[in-house]
Amino acid sequence: MRTCKICGEIIPEGRLKALPDTETCVEHSEIKKKLGFKIITGKTTYTELDIVDDEIYEKLNEFDRKNFSAIG
Repeated sequence: MRTCKICGEIIPEGRLKALPDTETCVEHSEIKKKLGFKIITGKTTYTELDIVDDEIYEKLNEFDRKNFSAIG
């Protein structure tokens, strides 16, 4: 059992298995979450995931919402 060096809460076992050297809980992690946006690459159901920063993710998400609301 290990506790977060910032808040003192117990770090979940799954996090410790994935990151054995971690000293913080998820909430206090300094590693930023990655954002992704699905890209349809052809006429099949195959898609890729493009990793993007916050600003681009928000722009793509807004574009996606506008286009799908116009279709539906």
